[in-house]
Amino acid sequence: MLTRDRPLVAVEAASDEQRERVREVLAPLGYRLAGRYCWTPTWLWEPQ
Repeated sequence: MLTRDRPLVAVEAASDEQRERVREVLAPLGYRLAGRYCWTPTWLWEPQ
């Protein structure tokens, strides 16, 4: 679904280590970090 439909992805990651783990999964699929979303430690990833 991520490679076919290219949705925005919102992921909660409370630490830098958790955010890096998410990047390791999403970057090879063509996603980049767009920024923090909302007031919680939720990060928005967008397809490139």
